[in-house]
Amino acid sequence: MISNLHPKNYTNGPLNQIAKSFLESIDRGETYCDIAVDIQNNLERYNLSLEYLIEKLTIRTHYTRQFRCLLGFCHQYIKECFDPEKAVEAYEVSSDSGYSYGRLFLGICFETEFGVENDPERAFELYRMSANDCNGHSQYRLARCYQHGIGTIADIEKSLKWFHRSAESGHLGAQNNVGCFYKSGLGAERDLSQAFYWYQRAARAGLSCAQFNLGECFREGQGIKKDDKRAAYWYKKAAAAGDLNAKVQLANLDKEPVIKKKKYDDPQAQFAPKEMYENRKPGLDHKQTFKLHEKIVEAVELTVRLLTEETEHEKKMAKFEYLTISTLTNESTEKSIINNKPNQSKPTSSEAMVCNAEIDGKSFQLIFDCQFNFKAIFEDNQKENRWSTFNQHTLH
Repeated sequence: MISNLHPKNYTNGPLNQIAKSFLESIDRGETYCDIAVDIQNNLERYNLSLEYLIEKLTIRTHYTRQFRCLLGFCHQYIKECFDPEKAVEAYEVSSDSGYSYGRLFLGICFETEFGVENDPERAFELYRMSANDCNGHSQYRLARCYQHGIGTIADIEKSLKWFHRSAESGHLGAQNNVGCFYKSGLGAERDLSQAFYWYQRAARAGLSCAQFNLGECFREGQGIKKDDKRAAYWYKKAAAAGDLNAKVQLANLDKEPVIKKKKYDDPQAQFAPKEMYENRKPGLDHKQTFKLHEKIVEAVELTVRLLTEETEHEKKMAKFEYLTISTLTNESTEKSIINNKPNQSKPTSSEAMVCNAEIDGKSFQLIFDCQFNFKAIFEDNQKENRWSTFNQHTLH
């Protein structure tokens, strides 16, 4: 088997150093545009022209497969020497010699229809062969194929497996995506501490989307103690790199009011806002009132989110959430439930549970138990929506 040349084995010549920097950037998962800029910066550093680089890479006989891969990259991603046919030709020479990076970029050509006809199955096979050679970026591309069903059947567990291997090799995008898998609970048991760990590794290395996700962990207290100051720190890092979501969250943090603690004559009032305490429901003590307040807030937030969904199942759930809010806040709605006059927007599958609830301290727990049972009915139908949300947070 022909062994792949590791970047550390390059000599100190300018051309070799450019090739070494190129492979190291690929292994870290940097964007191709950034790598192209890095190549041009190195040319300036060594006082070399792009024409000289292309000429040397074309005629070089030593380490042919490595330099042909770099040549193909220049023809694909550098504007001044852009040539799809020459890029594919160079990748084919490198790939045919068994070089994993050559197979990687030839696979990208077949996946993106660059210089060749679109062939996702061929791209998948090239990624697979390269990934088996322990190429971190190829492992990342292979994981994407399993994630999105490119050239193969989508398989969430295999996707996580290859993202994990890529992440362990130091690929930043894979590290961020592994964090998303653990946070969402897709492909593995939900583990917020593991999600935080992988976000933090990628964020500290400078990946903006991971910096945003790490900020979310601190803001929401997921996998780490809630800390708005540290959340703002990572949002600022991500925003400085151009992450729009981070800019929005920074603005939201600035708008959040500072809640001052109030003192009441009755020490029990500290467990709930004054209005909630003074007007609390009969049969509920101060702690139950406070928990009720929290549940109402959660129900409102969930209702707003569900109302934006397009599927009928999500709309029905939104209506039921709205009923739950009404039940908790509106006395007339409570009476109608007791009298077995269910709201028409309420699903019939949960009707009996709600109608049999008595308005006392236990009734609200019954209502929320009903709510969660209703969600379980549609759990399978929600998987597609969860997958869509998950994909929005992963790096593609």
